[in-house]
Amino acid sequence: MQYRAVRAKGWSQELVIDKFDTERELLRVRYEFCGNPPDERILWGDDEQAPVYAKNRTAHVERDFTVFERILWLALPSHEDTQLRLFVAGQETSLHHTGAEIRAAFTPAPLEDTGFPPDVRALRRLATSPGMREKFKNAWMFIDKDTEADDNAEHLYRWVQRNHPEINAWFVLSESSHDWPRLEEEGFRLIPHGSVEHGALFLTCAKLISSQMDRYIFTPLEEQYYSDFPKPKFICLPHGVTKDDVSRWFNSIPFDLFIAATHAETASITNDGPYLMSNKEVRLCGFPRYDKWLEPTETTNQIFVMPTWRADLVGAWDGKGQRRERNPNFYSSNFVKMWADFFGDPQLKALLQTYGYRIVFFSHPGFEDYVEDMPFPDFVEKRSKRHGSIIKVMQQSKIMITDFSSVAYDMAYMEKPVLYYQYERKADFVHSQIWKSGYINYETMGFGPVCQNKASLFAELEKTLEGGCAVAQRYIDRVKQTFAYHDQGCCQRAFEAIMLDSNPEKEGKRHV
Repeated sequence: MQYRAVRAKGWSQELVIDKFDTERELLRVRYEFCGNPPDERILWGDDEQAPVYAKNRTAHVERDFTVFERILWLALPSHEDTQLRLFVAGQETSLHHTGAEIRAAFTPAPLEDTGFPPDVRALRRLATSPGMREKFKNAWMFIDKDTEADDNAEHLYRWVQRNHPEINAWFVLSESSHDWPRLEEEGFRLIPHGSVEHGALFLTCAKLISSQMDRYIFTPLEEQYYSDFPKPKFICLPHGVTKDDVSRWFNSIPFDLFIAATHAETASITNDGPYLMSNKEVRLCGFPRYDKWLEPTETTNQIFVMPTWRADLVGAWDGKGQRRERNPNFYSSNFVKMWADFFGDPQLKALLQTYGYRIVFFSHPGFEDYVEDMPFPDFVEKRSKRHGSIIKVMQQSKIMITDFSSVAYDMAYMEKPVLYYQYERKADFVHSQIWKSGYINYETMGFGPVCQNKASLFAELEKTLEGGCAVAQRYIDRVKQTFAYHDQGCCQRAFEAIMLDSNPEKEGKRHV
């Protein structure tokens, strides 16, 4: 009924004013419309203005009509007593406020914590103490996962630590993580995940920078007890390239800045379509870890196999960290059976012996609890991040076999051959992940041949090994078309994007 009412009226008079960028003084305003976009007038008093950023999100589709959500980012007036007003289809909306009124509306209201649990009150006192305020003043809090590092947050933290020691940077990780001793020895300023100090850092820091976007990353504390603390800006350095339509998930996450790696990824998120994010939030920089791929490294005759994870195969999750319950049906799944059938085929062992190669199965982190008992032959090295850095394994490898994993982009960045073993249809895989099909077409946009059965995979594998793992020119061309950059400047660009997003100067350019 809601959407049919929008259709009947042309647009919804219910304005949503839901986000305010305190540093850049930009206000997000949203409303729904059907058919052609209605006329808009944005005024500072009587002066016409243009939105700083604007896009249309597809909100609802029926057989005979589509409802869109108009998303506007508006700059606050230059003078304190001037109202920011919005008119839609000739009608004045509920937005008619001064800059001071808007700032006040988004200023957290103080809480009376007398009845709060003792540990909550203790953390609130600690976070506001002079010592913690000084220790974490303007802090940048980096975290990959609670259980492990070795992703974009680690790589950007290291770069910032080396190149901008004036930044008050901290790295959060579980003390029991296999990565803790390594980072501690390197001199990382570590904070134990889940500790009181972690809570104080979160409540005090200016930036939260992570490769992950699970709720435990950006909401580690119970908001009902801490809503009067200003939230840090959430900067996401996503673990993988966004190639499927995950808008239902992404639209629930409070991104302030999102670092993209490819042209198509950036366009899919910022253009009119299913995502809330616009050019306001997304910057095309390349992932920080990509800088590592171009360092000179000696390769070995090694095949790197890494399929992606499957949402329908993991156990129950409490949302408080990375760990999940064990799924007793994992080993009887078609996913395990298909890979066991590939590794157990005599053709594979014969190819390895003929060309002098070894093969490594590297588990997706979501499956690392199962990797030791995978029913593979002894000559298959079964590894996960618990055994060491995935980056080192990938640098040493000459070829990758995967199904749908975005890690293929990392191999492509190094201009190494990729083989896709997609024994199931893309549509079936995407459905199992509770996603929607995105822009990716592996046949025309992938970085290697797509094999839909074992015979085809073995034929392509032998051809690649026989050719010395050279990459065909058409795939080299795709790499150049896919990535905006192919250099070691990704960390630099990400850092500059964060700094620019924090510029207190009001935005002058329009991005409509």
